[in-house]
Amino acid sequence: MQDIDKNIIKRIHEENLSDPVNERILIAAIICSLAKEFANELVVVGGSAVEFYTAASYMTKDIDFIAKDDFQISKIMTSLGFSIGEGYTWFHPDTSVVVEFPKPPLLGDVSRLTKVKTEYGVAEIIGVEDIILDRLKGREFWQDNNELPEMMIYSHYDSIDFAYLRKQAEFELISDVLEKAIADVEAYKAGRSPYLRDNCYSDKVIEAKIVDALEYDVPLERIISRLSNDNQVRGFSIDEKTSYLTSIIKSSKEIQELLSE
Repeated sequence: MQDIDKNIIKRIHEENLSDPVNERILIAAIICSLAKEFANELVVVGGSAVEFYTAASYMTKDIDFIAKDDFQISKIMTSLGFSIGEGYTWFHPDTSVVVEFPKPPLLGDVSRLTKVKTEYGVAEIIGVEDIILDRLKGREFWQDNNELPEMMIYSHYDSIDFAYLRKQAEFELISDVLEKAIADVEAYKAGRSPYLRDNCYSDKVIEAKIVDALEYDVPLERIISRLSNDNQVRGFSIDEKTSYLTSIIKSSKEIQELLSE
C-alpha cells in the first residue's frame, strides 16, 4: 500500500471547513482509492449518497460504504488515523466525519455508479436511480416521511433512466409509490402544484375528518384549529389552511346539514 500522510484527513478537514460536503467526498475518494490497491471495491451509499444527489439539501456526518468484501478495510482505515468504535463505526480525531461499512451486497446496479474524480482519487457513488428506489422503499415499508426522493427526481429529471426506475420499482413492489412521486414532481415542474411532494389530504378526506368530528360533537372552531396545524392540510400558513378548510365546509352538503341540526 502506498505511503500515507498521517495528516491527510486533518488537512482535508481544515481546507474544507466551509464545505463539509466536499470534505466527505474527498475522504470517500481517498478511502475508495486505497481499497482499489487491494482489488476491493467500495461504493458510497445511504445518507452520503442522498446528500450528494440533493446538493446538500440533506446533510449527514456519515460516509456509508458497501464493500465488495472486508479485505484490508481495517488496515486502510487505521493507516488514515481512524479508530473503530461500537457497531463497526470508524472515528477520526481530526474530523467529525464518521465512516461505516454496512453489510453487502450492494442493492443497485454497479454499471450505474456515479464516479466523482478528485485530487485524492475517485469516489464511486451508488446510481441516482438506485438511491431513489432505496428512499422510496423506506417510505413504503418504514414510514420515512420526507421528500428526498422527489428532490432527487426533480434535480436529475433529465438524466434519470425512468425505464430502469420503473422496472426495479415493480420488482421491489413500490410501483405505486414511485408513480406518485414522479407525478408530483412533474406537476411541480409544470407549475400545476406548489408542492414538490403533494402529501396533502384530498378534499374528500378533509370532509370526512370534519364530518367525523362533528358527529362526535366537537365544536367546529376546535376542528378548524386542529386541522389548520396539520402539515397534511393544504396551505403554507395557518391562514391559508383555515381559508381552505372554510371552503370545504361551505361546499359540503353533509357538513352543512350537520351544522344546521
